[in-house]
Amino acid sequence: MDNTLAQFGRHILKRHFWCVHPVHNTCCTSKTEENSETSETKRYDSDTKRTNGVLSWPDYFMGVAKLSAKRSKDPKTQVGACIVDRQNHIVGIGYNGFPRRCSDDVFPWGKKGDYDNTKYAYVCHAEANAILNSSSDLRGTSLYVTLFPCNECVKLILQSGITHIVYNDSKSVSTASHRAAVRMLDAACVTYIHHSRMMVSPTL
Repeated sequence: MDNTLAQFGRHILKRHFWCVHPVHNTCCTSKTEENSETSETKRYDSDTKRTNGVLSWPDYFMGVAKLSAKRSKDPKTQVGACIVDRQNHIVGIGYNGFPRRCSDDVFPWGKKGDYDNTKYAYVCHAEANAILNSSSDLRGTSLYVTLFPCNECVKLILQSGITHIVYNDSKSVSTASHRAAVRMLDAACVTYIHHSRMMVSPTL
């Protein structure tokens, strides 16, 4: 009976990775098991650490606007826009181009000549397309756009309820259109800021 109990005890100890210390006659965990647990812990810790250098939200949304601009067929000025709600969800994107069913190969892309023979008579701006492409309530949203909106687009921005604008370029600050745009934005208390003045990723 004693031999049977002894064999059963050794069997139980072996199954639970325990061994009897030959000198002190004390129980200790198997070194193989310890090394395995340590290795597993190190691997687990390494896998769960966050990565560094991720894009900030402003960089991300401006990046979407810049990517959208690359869809434009305009040979001179490609503009993209991205509308974002308060939960950082993209609710509308657009780029400058001709209306639907108006061929890019038929309508003019030029800037000089009679008005009806220039692009200005036909092109829908990126901001307008982003607003029209959205099916969401745009009140309280933010607009990320690669070029400061013109006065005509500002009218649509105000009417749609957009309350914040982030722009990447403003090459027409001396024009009457820009002055009118700024006047309306200020009157409606819509904020606007250059992308470079926000907390952005250093690598963008």
